[in-house]
Amino acid sequence: MTLVEPLHALGATVEEEDPGRRLTIRMPLKGNANHFRAMYAGSLFTAAEFPFGVLFAQRFPTEGLVPVAGTLSIRY
Repeated sequence: MTLVEPLHALGATVEEEDPGRRLTIRMPLKGNANHFRAMYAGSLFTAAEFPFGVLFAQRFPTEGLVPVAGTLSIRY
């Protein structure tokens, strides 16, 4: 699987893929850490959101469609 460019910039790698069922990515803390040495909220959100989009595209026909998320939220 090829990751999109922003995920490469975050250092993300695919650890496990079961098409349509599971996608596990790994993202290093180095380069994604804030001043508390915890992962930036935006990096964490990306790590949670990206696999969902891939799984959606694998399970549902998307030819001719451009998926748009109407609402996303995360509680830290």
